[in-house]
Amino acid sequence: MNAEQKPGYKQSEAGLIPVDWKVHQLAELSGSIASGRSKVDAEFGQFPVYGSTGVIGYTNTPSHTGESILVARVGANAGLLNSADGRYGVTDNTIAIRLKPGFDHGYCVLQLKRYGLNRLVFGSGQPLITGTQLKGIPIPTPASEEQVEIVSALSEMADLIRSLNQLIAKNATSSEPSCNNSSPANAACLDLAGSGKRSGWSRYPPSLPKDQLQLHMDLAGLPKAYSSCEVNAYPQTGLICRKQCLYPTQLMPHCVAVR
Repeated sequence: MNAEQKPGYKQSEAGLIPVDWKVHQLAELSGSIASGRSKVDAEFGQFPVYGSTGVIGYTNTPSHTGESILVARVGANAGLLNSADGRYGVTDNTIAIRLKPGFDHGYCVLQLKRYGLNRLVFGSGQPLITGTQLKGIPIPTPASEEQVEIVSALSEMADLIRSLNQLIAKNATSSEPSCNNSSPANAACLDLAGSGKRSGWSRYPPSLPKDQLQLHMDLAGLPKAYSSCEVNAYPQTGLICRKQCLYPTQLMPHCVAVR
């Protein structure tokens, strides 16, 4: 079945999305999209000042309060994303995006990463991205509650992937992996066998069909080296052990390969 014909989805200017989602331009979601004007005025000031790559100094006169999505506006880092919260300053080579109530900060960051701001950068001598360009970015938008659920689920997925990578790196150095109860791998207690579900994923949005998992993995920019199974993500080269250990290279008698 073609993607265009898939039940429960529709084509939009932002790509394939669930039928109950809408598409808004970033300008519609934002209270303001503007370059900062702060300068570093105190070496040991109380409040951070954000430039194109993060905190570049401090000030005693912050210009912003609350959450902002920061985009490097000019130079080699043009298009680089950052986040800030609290009280802080923003320099003139950085664009601050301030969202309206009802739109989740983390969800919008994920969507901007998925979109890829590098495609907007122009100018060979001095790379540049403008607020006007950012305002026109199409953002697929579910209900506010679902935005929060998606961010939570993808955060847990990213944590799981980090855990798997750590286990892969650790076991790659061991020539004789063990599945007894004292195994370091068991300490992670990754429930990847049996039902195929992980209890820590109970917050995965129940309203989202499981076949949307890859869509949301793409949204989060998660590595293509991972495949999906139910609501879990596994390395394609990994092996799932029925005793809750992960082995990237060696198949034990009680282990099964990921399908």
